[in-house]
Amino acid sequence: MTRLSLTTLFVFLSITHLVGQKAEFLFSTGMGFYSMGDLKALNQELQQQIPFETRIVTDFPPYFQFGGQVAFKVYPIYRIGLKYMFSTTGSRISSADYSGEYYFDNVINGHTIGLINSFRLYTFKTIELDFQVNLGVIFSTIKMEEFLNVFDTTVSGNSRFTSTGFFAEPVLQATYQWNVLKMGVFMGYLLNRGGKITTSDGAKTSSYADWSGFRFGIVFGLTTGKSAQSLPVNSEHE
Repeated sequence: MTRLSLTTLFVFLSITHLVGQKAEFLFSTGMGFYSMGDLKALNQELQQQIPFETRIVTDFPPYFQFGGQVAFKVYPIYRIGLKYMFSTTGSRISSADYSGEYYFDNVINGHTIGLINSFRLYTFKTIELDFQVNLGVIFSTIKMEEFLNVFDTTVSGNSRFTSTGFFAEPVLQATYQWNVLKMGVFMGYLLNRGGKITTSDGAKTSSYADWSGFRFGIVFGLTTGKSAQSLPVNSEHE
């Protein structure tokens, strides 16, 4: 049997095994805090170069994020799965008076795709406390737009950049299950490494898109598993 056939057979058997396990499908939404140190420094440098007075209206503030996850129970106290999260934030430098208007907008979107490693720490009736160690990549798109209008003259332009970095995310998640419904809350910290900002023609800059920061929110969805009450930690069989 060829190597390709063996690999295909292994993947097929792995997927078949996971599908046969207890599964959960959860949506998540919450608030993310983002470091963005290099992009904040860029705003300060740009302010110094502009020959008129400006102010930073917003500077990559915390913002809502949303996504979803699917996980399979492969052991009584361990789940493995995949998660996706969309995050966005941005900044604006602005100035306006009787003679005209100026602004510089910087909007960054992040697509987080990762592997869920979830360990059950504690159960009480239908309440479950899990500790997750999530690992994966963050794909970022950045749009910078500059606009200047002085009397009858208008100048504008925009640039687009990308970034790809890795992340590790420890998370505590507490959930409550009622029949097939599951809901809960989570809190954690995402640590982002790598992610050099790249121009549209493929040139890497010296700046990074850093999504590191605190996260918290809620999860809700469906599960095919039994409630935590019927699954004690020391059980050895489903």
